[in-house]
Amino acid sequence: MLTPAEDTQPARAGDGALYASPPAAAQRSSSGDDTPAGKVLHYLQTAREHLPLGDAQRAESLRRARAGDEAEAERLVRAYLELAALLALAFAPASVDPLDAIQEANVVLDQLVHDPDVSDPVRALPPAVLAAVTGAATR
Repeated sequence: MLTPAEDTQPARAGDGALYASPPAAAQRSSSGDDTPAGKVLHYLQTAREHLPLGDAQRAESLRRARAGDEAEAERLVRAYLELAALLALAFAPASVDPLDAIQEANVVLDQLVHDPDVSDPVRALPPAVLAAVTGAATR
């Protein structure tokens, strides 16, 4: 599972995944609930620590990220991890594991941030996540 936790190691930029797999401890909820629902809840609580950006901030962040500032790209992705996760949970068919759906959505978000043809990754996120998580059901 991809995680917004600060203790993950960055993967190579532009490879479709901004975050490498977290250590096992980062996959446990703070309450120690290792059930799938507990892990999802913990993920959402952690993602919520990163606040979404306003329109002007988002545009500036995207401009800087696309100019090669990987720290800014990471900041932009982190700001929308919760949105990506909530979209994944809303759109994923029952046959798709919720954590797998969240991971698919995170990959999509990272790809949108790095895609120079996408003018606003946040506005492009809902249909892209829908396509990704429904496609995951057929794999």
